[in-house]
Amino acid sequence: MGYREGEEPVIDEKMRHPQDRLRLILDGSDIIVWAMNSEGIFSVSEGRGLHQIGQSPGEVVGQSVFELYREDAGALAEVKRCLAGEDFASAQQVADRIWQTTFRFLRDESGQPCGASGVSVDITDRIAAETALQSAHDELEQQVAQRTQELVRANDELRQEIKARKIAEEEQRQLSDRLQA
Repeated sequence: MGYREGEEPVIDEKMRHPQDRLRLILDGSDIIVWAMNSEGIFSVSEGRGLHQIGQSPGEVVGQSVFELYREDAGALAEVKRCLAGEDFASAQQVADRIWQTTFRFLRDESGQPCGASGVSVDITDRIAAETALQSAHDELEQQVAQRTQELVRANDELRQEIKARKIAEEEQRQLSDRLQA
């Protein structure tokens, strides 16, 4: 809804506070927002997406990422990479879902490293749609190639037929010329 310049937008009383608006987003989207200190201890773990990986909001707060994900070398490598100071994004499969995670290295007010944060978005449906689109594209490309081959073959046959008819017409003309002479 729009509002005119100089007018205050009407905000539902439940949405007046930024925390309430953030909660609405976290509870209404397949995302996970997390943060950890420089030792890998979770300080934040929120979002509806947690349910898809068998966790509840806040469940891992106070726990070590290195203990929780000790069996997942790929995830731990990414956490270490971020805690070492690198910001990046990557996609990883967790259970039967694919998550796109943006990793951010955190510094405190004095510029000292203090941890990492991230936002993970469930991209499973997008990946499935991209895969289906690629399959359809590949199938179409195959059909185009097959049809092109059929057209080339038909064109060659027509050229051969035209050549044979020209030869036959020339022979008929020559025969007609001899008969009239």
